[in-house]
Amino acid sequence: MIEPVSHAPGSAAPTVSVLVVAFNSRALIGRCLKHIFDAAPGTAIEVLFVDNGTDGTQELVAEEFPDVRIVQSSGNVGF
Repeated sequence: MIEPVSHAPGSAAPTVSVLVVAFNSRALIGRCLKHIFDAAPGTAIEVLFVDNGTDGTQELVAEEFPDVRIVQSSGNVGF
């Protein structure tokens, strides 16, 4: 279950939510997430990320994109 996003007082609730599902995408995920944020300047956006793989993509996202909400996956459950 995904917990609702809580926002700091005075901050805008997301206007757009983007769900990214990946499978062993470590080599590509950085560009994907960067382009999502670059495409929405001035927009309150939330990005949810599900990693169905085992190549360390989730760890990379956690380290390089701290604003992305990681949704834990129990493995490759498909799209």
